[in-house]
Amino acid sequence: MRIVLVGCGGTGMELLKLLGGRASKILVVDHDRIHLTNLHRLFMFTKEDQGKYKSEKAAEFINKQYGGRASFLVRRIEEVPINVLNQYDVIFGALDNIEGRMNLNLMFRKSECKLLIDCGISGYRAHAKAVYRGSSCLYCIRELYREDGPEICSLGSLPKKITPENREKTLRSLVELRREEPGSREEKIKKIINEFNALAEENLKVNAFDVVGMFDEIIPNVCFINSVCASLACGLIDATNLHYDFIFYSGEKNITLEKLILDRDEKCIVCNTDA
Repeated sequence: MRIVLVGCGGTGMELLKLLGGRASKILVVDHDRIHLTNLHRLFMFTKEDQGKYKSEKAAEFINKQYGGRASFLVRRIEEVPINVLNQYDVIFGALDNIEGRMNLNLMFRKSECKLLIDCGISGYRAHAKAVYRGSSCLYCIRELYREDGPEICSLGSLPKKITPENREKTLRSLVELRREEPGSREEKIKKIINEFNALAEENLKVNAFDVVGMFDEIIPNVCFINSVCASLACGLIDATNLHYDFIFYSGEKNITLEKLILDRDEKCIVCNTDA
């Protein structure tokens, strides 16, 4: 089995742990660098790896453990040539944002890969979705990735002072209001931080980490759920022979595990391009 792993976060590391000795060929794709704040959930990396590329160090780890079967690309998935993806059988997506998932979905549909398995995590919940020719794709189920956020304020109705009660709503409002303005991403994020903190007392102020997570629509998660999600994903490797293509897990109150077939959207702009 030849696999592509897209995303070297917590779930991606757990997937490599499960698949490293099983795959004959592995391509690791991620454009991000290792940060000190990542290390509590990225067991393959050490403090000395800080600042290095995640994909490079992950491939290096696999090659040390299992021989030279892994390679890497420091790129976003939409930057990977289709002829490279065509050399592999299965793509595993371990991304934490909606835009990345939609790009991954489109690249899979353009490629000759047989199977895409997407991993999703939020809090104590996890899911794995298999996509293959004839099944529903990630764009068909895109609404599952949307979080129900608070109502957005207009610029004129923003509060004059930040309180614990209005903090999240005000920050999200500023993010949504500034997102589409002219200027670079970095300029917008800096402007949001300055505007918000001008209204907030010291204990309620935000930093770049808070704003970037909301600006990029990064879905939060807790650490242990990564291994649960990776296990669900590996259970879908034989998805074309199963009676389900979607697994949902919740550990919020009682443990819940559901296996479903998700219907294809007849109006999907991605699926409808299939031959």
